[in-house]
Amino acid sequence: MNTPAPVDGTDDATAGRRRSLLACTAAMLGVLALLAVACFHFPEWLTSRDIRALYSERFARDVLLAGIVAAFVSGTLAVLRRRDRRIAAVGVGAATLALLLGGATVEFDTLQPTPFSLGLDWFVLSLLFSAIAFVPLERTFAQPSARCGPAGAPTSPTSSRATCSCRRS
Repeated sequence: MNTPAPVDGTDDATAGRRRSLLACTAAMLGVLALLAVACFHFPEWLTSRDIRALYSERFARDVLLAGIVAAFVSGTLAVLRRRDRRIAAVGVGAATLALLLGGATVEFDTLQPTPFSLGLDWFVLSLLFSAIAFVPLERTFAQPSARCGPAGAPTSPTSSRATCSCRRS
């Protein structure tokens, strides 16, 4: 007897599967690199004068270059491992666009004072360093979900082992 496919488009093989860390890292770093390049193109409008005083231009360029390289590497590895290729492609695509827009070598003139700024530089840096600190902690010390028992065993006799999302892969 054929069972209908679930409405959300998942099947038993993919239900409850965790996202690939490499693919998500590639997507996050690619998008952050794209935002950082935008900050280099429009520093008067997108960066905060008070935050700019806390870091040097060389530091920002080095972090941007490292982010672009890491987005390419983690995205490529995720695609080669066949894990969340669409998410990895978003990261590689955003890093490619950031590189095409100038990457870490964007030149800009002296900064003119503006009445306001968006503070996108603070957002990018805080999101990057928060992810570096808290993502490994979350993956290491994550609490299992209520429907899963020890070692990823389902607690309900009606749930299959494939749908138990707390199982570590």
